[in-house]
Amino acid sequence: QDKVAAGAGTQTPAVPADGLEAYCRSVWQTIRDEQDLNLPSQQEMLARFRCGEVAEAAVGHLRNATAPVSRNLANGGEPIARLGARLDTLLNTTWLKFERVARLYDPHVAEEKQSELA
Repeated sequence: QDKVAAGAGTQTPAVPADGLEAYCRSVWQTIRDEQDLNLPSQQEMLARFRCGEVAEAAVGHLRNATAPVSRNLANGGEPIARLGARLDTLLNTTWLKFERVARLYDPHVAEEKQSELA
């Protein structure tokens, strides 16, 4: 399962499993600092953190995957067959990977990060 329930009968949404550790650290730090604990704001912070991480990974993947093409073009290399179709597939695959993780978090934060990437 992708999400961990916050507790039976609570109104707090579940936290995605891949962000549980960061979420717990953030909540515990807030408790240690004797601040008011606002779980929705903690979940938004987690969403921003994880969506940012996933976006950075996606951009890094695209850079690494397109580096050989860039070098080839910069060095006046041979044309690459079906380059447009290959890049389209790469972009779509990377975008879907980002969306798969981002959709587990606050939808507004995920949409905001998607807008930044688009």
